[in-house]
Amino acid sequence: MAETSAPKCTVPRKNKITHTFRKPLISGLLIVVPMGVTAFVLKLLYAFTAGRLSPFVRKYIDPVPDYTSPVIASILLFAFIYFMGLIASVVVGKKLIALFENLIQTIPFVKSIYKASKQVVESLAFAQEDTAFKIPVLIEFPCPGMKCIGLALGTIRCRDGREYYNVFVPTTPNITVGLYLLVAPEDVYKCDLTIDEAVKIIVSGGILGPEQMDLTSAAITPLGAPMEEEEDDEE
Repeated sequence: MAETSAPKCTVPRKNKITHTFRKPLISGLLIVVPMGVTAFVLKLLYAFTAGRLSPFVRKYIDPVPDYTSPVIASILLFAFIYFMGLIASVVVGKKLIALFENLIQTIPFVKSIYKASKQVVESLAFAQEDTAFKIPVLIEFPCPGMKCIGLALGTIRCRDGREYYNVFVPTTPNITVGLYLLVAPEDVYKCDLTIDEAVKIIVSGGILGPEQMDLTSAAITPLGAPMEEEEDDEE
């Protein structure tokens, strides 16, 4: 009597090829995509700062290789910023800056741009950690029933007494641009995310998002209130 052997399970050739290439491709994407996004953001920042000095370096400094002009331009920008900071720290420098700002205030359109940009830099660079108002939130946008991640940067009160949150909504994957919105408290929800976690979610297009989040309406509990209550309990 002939022995019957158990049937062998065979993996389709197509699945073998997919399995062979899938893991290296995913590993490669995890390296290439973050590097590409980071390089894009750095290039954008460079274009608006030291990149403006590169033509000056190539024109007025002895001929230098093209790849060294960005380095020289970055060094010149850093030196200029440091030098302006030293001037601003002395009495004479403060008077000169005040005189310059008073002159700027007489120009209608320019004064708005100067004042707004100065306030942004001050809020990001000089704000105290215990008073800084930079909280990841979810807001009702772009229509009721839909939500997106934003960064609450403060509040503004209208003359009728209503208060709104200043919310910046970054775009994916370039978080250096986005929308500025005034959002009513009932449409703002505090989430248990740190700024780093919120940035990861936005840059990754939600791939690195958490499985669940705890949401608290700002209309019920204003942003920052839980932190103050915890500090009172500790005291």
